[in-house]
Amino acid sequence: MDFDSISSGNVEEEEEEADEQLLSIGDALESLESQLAAVQNLRQRQQYEKQVALSEIDYSREVLLEKLKEYTHVLA
Repeated sequence: MDFDSISSGNVEEEEEEADEQLLSIGDALESLESQLAAVQNLRQRQQYEKQVALSEIDYSREVLLEKLKEYTHVLA
């Protein structure tokens, strides 16, 4: 083997390593994108559930106020 063939072999190995690293980075980015989408979906669902819970609390408060008014009229 001469120096040129050794040198070109090293360059090819480095190019293969760089390609593998780029593929790994691409895979990691796809995984991260998927995780981000899952977190966004979870956050959206939690916001919806929070709104539902707040609406139920508000409705219960109104019902309780009506019952309290009825009770105070009965006592008066």
